[in-house]
Amino acid sequence: SDTTCVNRVNQAESYIQNTLPARLDATYNAIRAKAPNAKVVVLGYPRMYTLNVFCVGLSDTKHRKIDEAADVLDNVIAGRAAAHGFVFGDVRGTFSGHELCSGDGWLHALVVSPSWESYHPTATGHSSGYYPVFNAKS
Repeated sequence: SDTTCVNRVNQAESYIQNTLPARLDATYNAIRAKAPNAKVVVLGYPRMYTLNVFCVGLSDTKHRKIDEAADVLDNVIAGRAAAHGFVFGDVRGTFSGHELCSGDGWLHALVVSPSWESYHPTATGHSSGYYPVFNAKS
């Protein structure tokens, strides 16, 4: 249901805000210790859904909430990356118009096999969404 989905995404947002920062700090500290002079580019997450269009599957309420969580996640990642002197690459702009339900093939929807591909970028999403941001920031 919409309520169950919103509640679960709220739990994820709580984890993102309260647990993830320390985990990112530990990871970023380890990277900096091993490569003190490296320029590190940390890429964020796109919004997953094109809103206000007909889309089979989840409701618009769920789409909005999932996109909200992506924004919360990006804000936390960007803040922790900056605190460690890393560069944050925001991919939301490059993926805008290419989300799920847009008709473009930049993101995988639910994939049964292999399931790990679900909600991850396709090859086009990597080359046209992530790579230009990485290239501009590196």
